[in-house]
Amino acid sequence: HRRSMDGLRLYKRIIVDPIGKGSPPWKVEGLQLGIVTQGLKDILNALNERPIHKKTISAGSFIKVLEDAFRQRISPQQQDAQEFLQVVAERLCDEYHAGKRVRDFFRSAPVSSNQMDEETSLDQDKVDILSENCNNSQGVLVQKENSNASKIKNPGPPTSSVTHINEGVQGSKVSGESEVGFPLEGESESQIECLTCGFKPKPTTTTFCSLTLNVPQVSSTTLSSCFDQMFKTEYIEDFRCEKCRLVHALQAIQASALRAKTDELKLKAQKAIEEIKAAIDKNPEGDLSIEMPHVKFAPKRKIARYIRITRFPKIMAIHLSRSIFDAGHSTTKNSAKVSFPEQFPLGGLLNQKFYHLSSVVCHKGSHNSGHYESFRRQTINAPFSTPNTFNSTSIYSKSSSPVDSCTSTQHENTIRRSGELPTDSLPEYTASPSNQACPDSKPPKSVLHKSTDRRETAKLRSRARSVLSKVPSLSGKISDANGVLNRPIATGIWQSPKKGSERWWRISDDKIKECKTSEVLGMQREVYLLFYELDR
Repeated sequence: HRRSMDGLRLYKRIIVDPIGKGSPPWKVEGLQLGIVTQGLKDILNALNERPIHKKTISAGSFIKVLEDAFRQRISPQQQDAQEFLQVVAERLCDEYHAGKRVRDFFRSAPVSSNQMDEETSLDQDKVDILSENCNNSQGVLVQKENSNASKIKNPGPPTSSVTHINEGVQGSKVSGESEVGFPLEGESESQIECLTCGFKPKPTTTTFCSLTLNVPQVSSTTLSSCFDQMFKTEYIEDFRCEKCRLVHALQAIQASALRAKTDELKLKAQKAIEEIKAAIDKNPEGDLSIEMPHVKFAPKRKIARYIRITRFPKIMAIHLSRSIFDAGHSTTKNSAKVSFPEQFPLGGLLNQKFYHLSSVVCHKGSHNSGHYESFRRQTINAPFSTPNTFNSTSIYSKSSSPVDSCTSTQHENTIRRSGELPTDSLPEYTASPSNQACPDSKPPKSVLHKSTDRRETAKLRSRARSVLSKVPSLSGKISDANGVLNRPIATGIWQSPKKGSERWWRISDDKIKECKTSEVLGMQREVYLLFYELDR
C-alpha cells in the first residue's frame, strides 16, 4: 500500500545499499518494488474475502512470485515449514528495508520539480488515456511506462538509474515520518568475557526473524527451559583473549629489552612497550604498528559467552528443533512433550516483555514424512473504540441533549420539593452549559408531557426502592439502619470475556474447523512453530 501511494517509479530508481554491496541490480530492484510483499498481500486478501460462494485458494500463485523474485525453481518436494518460513520472512524483511532506504534517500535528498515529474508514477488507466490523446513525444513516454509496468511482473535487467549512497546518509536518522518497522525482526547481542583478565570485547549484534530452540532429549520439558538453554551462560575453553595476548607480548618484549645490547634495540623495544601499554589501557582490539609475537604463542584462556535480546520483535516466531543426529548420519525426530503457555514473559526484570500466543504449527509423523496442521486464534477487532456507547444508563445520569438536561433539572427540583426521595440519594450536579442554558420561560408542551410522565415514573421507582431497601443487598448497594437506601458502591462494570479470544481455527489442508485454547495447548508432542504477539 505504501509503495502504491508513493508511486512505483520512485522505487525503480535503484539505491545501492553500502552494507550489502555485490547484489545484482535486478535483485535490488525486486527488493525495492516489494514483489514478494505484494504477492503475500494478494493471497491474504483472497483468504480474508467473505466466502459468498465455495471457492478454492491455492498457494501456487505465491510460489510463482517467489520463483520470480529469486529467479530459481522451488522444488515441489520441499516440505519443511521452518525453512519456508525463514526464506519468506527474511525476504519480506529485506524488501521492507529496501523500501525504507528509498524513502529515506528521497526525504534527505531534495530533488527539482523536473526530476519529480520524471519520478511520478502513472497508473495503467492514466497510461491508456495518455496513449489516446498525447502527441508523438508523449507517446514515447507511454511506451516507456508500459515497459516498466511489464518489468515489474517479470523483472529483467533494469534500465533505471543506479544511485550509490554513503554510509553516513544510510546510518543517519532522517527527519520525517516515523515507521513502525518489520514486525518479525528482532535483535540479539552476543557478549564474551575473559575469566582471567575480565576483558569484554565489543559485542556482536545480529538481527533475526525467528528463533531456533533445541528440544532436549527428555520425556517432557517446557518452553521456558528451552529458552534458558539458549540464553544461558556458556563457558568456552582454549580461547585467545586479545588483552591477554597483549599482556603476554608486553612481557616478552620487556624480557627482550633487558637482553638487548645496542641502544637501537633498546629504543625500539621501549617504543613497542609504550604502544602496547597504551593499547591495553584504551583499545586492546585495535591495530598496532609494531611486530607482535605469533598468535600461536598467545596464551589460551577460558571465557564466558552469553546472549541476550536487545530489541524484542512485535511477533516472536519460535522454531522448536526436534532433529536428532546420531553417529550413523541418520536423523530421527525428537517426540518430547514441550509445554507452552498462552501468556509468555521474556526479558529481564528491567525490560520484561509480555507475549500472548497467536498461532501454532504442529507436525505429526516422523522426521522424513508427516503432516502439518495450523492453529490460528480468532481475532475480531471492533471497528471503533466505543465500548460504552450503547450501555444502559440510570434515570439520574446526565444526558448530552440540552432539553433532557433541563428536564432532568426540573424533575430533580420537583422531587426535592415533594420530599419523596432523600436528597442524599441524588447525585451532585455541577454547573454545566446545558444546565445554565435552561430558560425560565414556559417550556414546550412536549417537555411538559415528558416531565409529567417522569414524575409518575419517579413515584413508582421511589416506592420500589423503599421496598428493595428492606431486602438484603446482592448488587453492591448498602442500606443503613433506618432502611434508607444509600448510593450504590462505585464498582467497575463487569464485562463478559471476548468469545473470540478462546476460539481458534484448526486448519488442515482444506479442512477447517473450530477448537478451543485447551486443545491448542494440549498439542505438546506435535508443536513445531510458535508465534507469540507482543502485548501493547
